[in-house]
Amino acid sequence: MIVLVETTSPEEIDELRSSEAFERLGADFVMAARNTRRIGDTEENMLGTFLFNHFTAEDPERALEAWEGLTGWYITKTGVDNSTLLQPIGEAPYAFVNYVRLPRGPVRFMLDQLIRPSFHTFVRTKLRANGMVALPLLCEAV
Repeated sequence: MIVLVETTSPEEIDELRSSEAFERLGADFVMAARNTRRIGDTEENMLGTFLFNHFTAEDPERALEAWEGLTGWYITKTGVDNSTLLQPIGEAPYAFVNYVRLPRGPVRFMLDQLIRPSFHTFVRTKLRANGMVALPLLCEAV
């Protein structure tokens, strides 16, 4: 289970983490983050499948530039019209988490990537060149 909790400011995070309601969640992993980039409105429609793509990277700033360079490909080739980039506040195992509502479901999203030669020659090459690894999780809102 993934729980995405929004606060109005980073200063509220410590108070939230110490709340009884948060403790009851029994989280195995918690990453405080801030939204630093956005394409469209990821939460405009809560129906469908959401991708939480966790990226590791040798150099988070370089990875951010690489992510920006890949956004056009995803918009054009997969129809993705939204993305919320969450960058950690403090220490975290991830450079960032990209949070996306998939426009046509997970199977179509995967096919839209894998059947295109440019996914392998452009996207995967760019990820490798920037020392990035994508660790995707697919979820549905409840």
